[in-house]
Amino acid sequence: MPYEPHVQEELEKLRKERDAFAKALKISNDAFVTKVREFSLIKRMGTLMRWNPKLDHLVAGFVSTIIDETHAENCSLWLRRPGTQDLFLTAAQGQQDAKPVLFLSGKEATPHMAVGEGAAGWAAKHGKSLLIEDTADDARFVPKQSEITSIKSLLCLPILGENDVTLGVFNMSHPDIGAFSMENQRVLELITTQAGLAFTNYNLIKAMRDFNVRLEHKVEEHTRTLRASEERYALAVEAGRVGIWDWNLLTDRLYLSPNIKELLGYDDNEINNRLDTWMKLVHSADRTALKHQLDKLIENKAGQIEWEHRMFHRDGSVLWFALRGRLHHDEEGEARRLVVSYVDITKRKSMEKKLTYSALHDDLTSLPNRTLFIDRLRQALAYSQRRQNYYFAVLFLDLDQFKIINDSLGHHVGDLLLQQVAHRLQACVRNGDTVARLGGDEFAILIDGIREVAQAEEVAQNILKRLQQVFVMERHEVFTGASIGIALPITQKETPEDLLRDADIALYRAKKLGRARCEVFDKSLHLEVLSRLELEYDLRLAMENQQILTYYQPIFDLRTGVISGFEALARWHHPERGMVQPAEFIPIAEETGLINNISRHILRCACRDVVAWQNQFPQTPPLTMSVNLSTPQILEGDLIPLVRDTLDGSGLQANRLKLEITESLLMEELDVVRMVLSDLRAMDIHLMLDDFGTGYSSLSYLHRFPLNVVKIDASFVRNLHLGQENLEIVRAIKMLAMALNMDVVAEGIESQVQMETLREMGCEYGQGFYFAKPMPAKEIEVYLARQSRRLPEE
Repeated sequence: MPYEPHVQEELEKLRKERDAFAKALKISNDAFVTKVREFSLIKRMGTLMRWNPKLDHLVAGFVSTIIDETHAENCSLWLRRPGTQDLFLTAAQGQQDAKPVLFLSGKEATPHMAVGEGAAGWAAKHGKSLLIEDTADDARFVPKQSEITSIKSLLCLPILGENDVTLGVFNMSHPDIGAFSMENQRVLELITTQAGLAFTNYNLIKAMRDFNVRLEHKVEEHTRTLRASEERYALAVEAGRVGIWDWNLLTDRLYLSPNIKELLGYDDNEINNRLDTWMKLVHSADRTALKHQLDKLIENKAGQIEWEHRMFHRDGSVLWFALRGRLHHDEEGEARRLVVSYVDITKRKSMEKKLTYSALHDDLTSLPNRTLFIDRLRQALAYSQRRQNYYFAVLFLDLDQFKIINDSLGHHVGDLLLQQVAHRLQACVRNGDTVARLGGDEFAILIDGIREVAQAEEVAQNILKRLQQVFVMERHEVFTGASIGIALPITQKETPEDLLRDADIALYRAKKLGRARCEVFDKSLHLEVLSRLELEYDLRLAMENQQILTYYQPIFDLRTGVISGFEALARWHHPERGMVQPAEFIPIAEETGLINNISRHILRCACRDVVAWQNQFPQTPPLTMSVNLSTPQILEGDLIPLVRDTLDGSGLQANRLKLEITESLLMEELDVVRMVLSDLRAMDIHLMLDDFGTGYSSLSYLHRFPLNVVKIDASFVRNLHLGQENLEIVRAIKMLAMALNMDVVAEGIESQVQMETLREMGCEYGQGFYFAKPMPAKEIEVYLARQSRRLPEE
């Protein structure tokens, strides 16, 4: 029977909306899958580009990456020997091979070809990719003995180094015609670009090693030569850089040896024998001090003089001299002569200056280091104690996501980023302010002579804007940001270390509130940190003292209204504070690594208790137990044995255990997480994606990982009645789950209206205060006893 026209029109409209929604979902999903693949690929290759790489690791890693990321049946890597026009086979691997075969030992004749010869040689000569769909029709393909005779299609990718110099070629082949295309061009460009960087880095390091070996040999040779002529060398130095200065106190005449005049750039007859003439050559800043030392020596009529001062060379440069002299007396004990030796110590002073600078500055950025910054901060504190209206501020900042940049693009790019950050920070402050690098990606700034804290905040905001702009380094464009803590002296008793600590505390608060922002320190933050440290200490004792309790919140089947299972939750009963909220202690547990012990404890208790309840109330439908997994549990590799031992020890069937994971966890280590989750599913354990829609919200998770259930976050459920937007979001999540044959659990149900709305949408399960709050195990027994009385008799 045909529908009414208006019904037919409405149905058609719904179909179009459904198709548009499905299309948008596919576009979003495809884009995210591409980005995740690229991120995973960059991270994988980043591990190959560590400092001091080994050639066998590099070639094997990149060939394996080509095989994994493309449809090539075989892939060989031909590297160009530096300074030649020859390409040598370095590694090869087929799709069926477990690992690449390496040709690095040099024990047998390595296959090679000239640049320009064959397809690989053509790509090396022109520095361009070469795609041959049918080798029978392309003259550039010349089969060699080392190549597979069944090759039909070929793709050659050049590896380019600095100034687009060809370092090598990836030679990919397939037995089918037209097997390759450039649809995955972005992935191929990523691989070849990273390979170019990696091999350039390797060549530089190898050149440095070879240079160091040659340098060591030369140093050893020169050392032997120097030791053989040690006396002659010492005498030559003394004769060439030491002069004699002899002052007759009776005649006031001064004798200068020819070599001391030569040290200053004068001929023997260009300087007269008067003391005042000599004094004019002494640096003006040292002249008074030297005269005082000479007068003091003569007045005492005994002893000797040792002093260092500067003198002007004839060309205007400044030289440093160390003088050592003795006063000579006549028979009556009167001082008659002062004989002084002058030694040129300019090189030593220059070296001392360099060493002093190096000790107080960061080698990478040339900024003041922690030692110099603390010293200037101490001076500012002392000055503020003398001047009533003098104020200053300390800014403490570190870069957001710097570790990801360092790991994915390499330490060289990370160092370049730190240098550019240093330049931008200096451009944001005045000449009298101090920018220092304290270590890693941490920087500190001393803002001198401010009137109010608003001036420091203005500088911080300007820094945040400048650091959010793109950084261009070699072939990379990188975006980063920073979080900043600000501290000002409050009392007269503060130390530089106190101010840095306060700024660091404010920085921690800025990160906690969402990063890319600044926060000003106040006493409440210090008390908060002390409280947190105390809480961390208490948490370490909580497991030993059995203070971590397992609470359970019932989960109901919305279709039947019958209880279906529970979610296990960690609760901390502190002996003095009472119940500590999970939001307060779970982050501390994750940061300190205590979350592993807590998670194991909750898992064992939950499995044991649900089996006991099922035995105690056999008329209750089969109960499931949901337990949250922590990130370290999955990444540290001991989860599978733990779950297997827990199931065996409790007697719980695997299909009644549900393990909950968060969206952020799926971004940690894609390959590791996928493998662990697949092993869990193979054990017939159900997997739930918790708080869906609040994290990265990628639809690709729902089909890339073996998930059974998605949980709708309570924030969406709680606001169902506030507008159409939340309603549509929940409906969309349900439609996605239905399309992927997954169940939905709605969290945070607090009213009958919310429950009925979710049930009408088709949501299978729900939990929240409308049904029951989380309860300890003993209260669950009472709760189940009441529920069992309501169940119909079988």
